[in-house]
Amino acid sequence: MSHEPDDRPRTWVPLAAAAAVAAVVVAVAVVSFALGGGPDETEAAVIAACEAEYADTGGPAIVSGEIYDPTEWREHYAVVEEQADVPTPLGDLSDDAVAAWEARAESFVDSGVGTMVIVWLLEDDALAQCAVPVEDGAVDAQRAVVGSLEVEPAGAAA
Repeated sequence: MSHEPDDRPRTWVPLAAAAAVAAVVVAVAVVSFALGGGPDETEAAVIAACEAEYADTGGPAIVSGEIYDPTEWREHYAVVEEQADVPTPLGDLSDDAVAAWEARAESFVDSGVGTMVIVWLLEDDALAQCAVPVEDGAVDAQRAVVGSLEVEPAGAAA
């Protein structure tokens, strides 16, 4: 009697099962992204207002863009700091300045009043931005301002 196990043929079932599970996970992720992606109504209105304002400048075509609401002030500040001049680097902001930015973010969450900003990459590899006031989902397209990258002072009105 031998103590060696019998040679069993190898099976591909575990590999096939793992591949099937992976395919389902990827399919669910793609569908979730497709259904959940894209701008909401307010963001779409901000985009339309800013693109209309930018069209009047006659500048290079917009390649892509990223939209920031007041709760995303750190992300916007970091982009501006990386690509342009800021009065104070993000890491050097005083506690009072951070508190003012955070208060604006909280106010936006509570009241829906604030300024949304789009940062665009243009066809000539330059960056530009557009800021537009928002009040409870309503966009004031007449007040959309297109310009170079900048962060506004934390105490500025929305």
